[in-house]
Amino acid sequence: MAENKKGFVLYADLIHTVKKMPTEKAGELLLTILQYVNDENPTVNDMLVALVFEPIKQQLKRDLRKYESKKLQWSAAGKASANAKKLQRTLTSVDSRSTDSTVIVTDTVKDIVTVKVKDNKENKAKAIYFDFDPLNEMFLEHLKIRTKIKAVNSEIAITGLINKLNSLSLDVTEQIKIIEQSVMNSWKSYFPLKLNNDGKKLSKSEERFNKIANLGRNYGPEDY
Repeated sequence: MAENKKGFVLYADLIHTVKKMPTEKAGELLLTILQYVNDENPTVNDMLVALVFEPIKQQLKRDLRKYESKKLQWSAAGKASANAKKLQRTLTSVDSRSTDSTVIVTDTVKDIVTVKVKDNKENKAKAIYFDFDPLNEMFLEHLKIRTKIKAVNSEIAITGLINKLNSLSLDVTEQIKIIEQSVMNSWKSYFPLKLNNDGKKLSKSEERFNKIANLGRNYGPEDY
């Protein structure tokens, strides 16, 4: 089992199989499952127990892979959220103290991001939310669109946008396309791509798959 993972899932429909087993064998099956998830590598000698345990073992492996994938997404989203908060505090500090035409801020955020602040007619700061310039430029363009449609670009809203983007994809190229889609449609938030990675329209089966895969995590146009 993964490090620091204290639980696992057994599915309710397993009862239909276990009911057909002798009580002694059902107990042996439960012990085998517990030994397996505690990394004791049990050896199953009984054929009946082995036949029932094998599909359970494969399901536990699939669940573990999903869990590890989610951990990576949570980690990336957490780092992005922390960076956004540090950036917001840095920009607030610069706005209150700086009168120079160009200010390079490196001491607060250090290796995470370098923030460049340039004066213009409205004395607004051009921020860096992503290390990859094309992605950052597209994100800033979307913030402009949000301003035009009277959406508030607060610290909480920007953090939410970054988290939403990371939940849809961790691929930089795909993230740019997702933001571009929202810019072209004047959307406040981000949604799964209507185009595949080759820039072609999704087939009906791909659209259905995306809808199923993203059930429960899509936000409406009024989010943020």
